[in-house]
Amino acid sequence: MKNKKTFRKGQVVISGTNAILVTGKGNKNESYPVFAGVVIMAIKKEDERPWPIGMYSDTWSTKAFRKVDIKLSKLVANSLNVK
Repeated sequence: MKNKKTFRKGQVVISGTNAILVTGKGNKNESYPVFAGVVIMAIKKEDERPWPIGMYSDTWSTKAFRKVDIKLSKLVANSLNVK
């Protein structure tokens, strides 16, 4: 039996040209593994239409995403020049 993929609140996950900030568990009524999150990055390509930044869903499929090793608190601190 394969381990099912899970994401934790605060992680950043990516699929194609979209990055999602995981905000919690997904809708329990779905028949497939899901998580809740908000779009924080979207790169527009000619052949694709990205999801709008700020779009929220509680039915993102865990199969369509992979974890990204990004420390958001460090990025924010660096952008504000906080030490």
